[in-house]
Amino acid sequence: MKSPKFLRKLAWRDLSYWLLTLWPDLPSQPTRVHYRDQAWSRDPGHLKAWQRGRTGFPLVDAAMRQLWLEGWINNYLRHVVASFLISYLRLHWVEGYRWFQDTLLDADVAINAMMWQNGGMSGLDQWNFVMHPVDAALTCDPDGAYVRKWCPEIAALPNDFIHQPWKCPPSILRRCGIKLGETYPNRVISDLEGAREQSLTDVVNVRKKHPEFVDRRTGNDLVPLPDGLCVPVITRKEFKYKLHHPEAKDNPHTAVLRGYRSRKRDEAIAFANERDFMASAMNESVKLTERRLKATQYEAL
Repeated sequence: MKSPKFLRKLAWRDLSYWLLTLWPDLPSQPTRVHYRDQAWSRDPGHLKAWQRGRTGFPLVDAAMRQLWLEGWINNYLRHVVASFLISYLRLHWVEGYRWFQDTLLDADVAINAMMWQNGGMSGLDQWNFVMHPVDAALTCDPDGAYVRKWCPEIAALPNDFIHQPWKCPPSILRRCGIKLGETYPNRVISDLEGAREQSLTDVVNVRKKHPEFVDRRTGNDLVPLPDGLCVPVITRKEFKYKLHHPEAKDNPHTAVLRGYRSRKRDEAIAFANERDFMASAMNESVKLTERRLKATQYEAL
């Protein structure tokens, strides 16, 4: 009996090898060429905190510590730490690619580059989600067992605060022998929503700066192929909405997964991500080619 999930993974692997063949600089240069102008933070302290598992966000720290000590973390946690690096710390996806190449036992140049590009918004198939560092923790580690294993300095915290030690009352912190900023780091950023909003704005600014790489009909990004043909690729709806509604306070297409808060929505997005497999972009590419062929035929007549 064939596993659809296994076959999808094989397809993703082969896709990554094909992409690396088409774009040999996949590990260092964005496939969406206009994203080269995207603004990124260059805070070395934030990068070091992420690498060492000292961000002050327990699930992120636990995952990064496991990665360093064992050379492996599961797929869910890879998405969590990648989202945190890119969408909250606003550090360049290349930094994540390099660190994973150095630390993962199963590191693969093509797969690693493709996934970090997609997570960094500049790949052929943008991730349609952002993992919130706290909500993701409450979803995958509700009793804090994983965090307690890899962050033993906060293991004594009650379940209510194990994923959010900054919310813990001082009296409980004292009783647990924890001094934030000493025995466990303070959060590297406190305004998660503000950081995410800035990340969103950074992408919108790039798209605004390069309208020649945005399809006027669909709003999708355009990627130039090696032969010069530009093809539309899947682009997050929240980027499209933000481009036309820059002052809107609420984005109905937000990509942040709220985990336990909106399980049905998250599962629907995950299902779509698994099933679509770039189908929308490929379908648009085929239709675009058909229109151009028809136009050429009419001109010949």
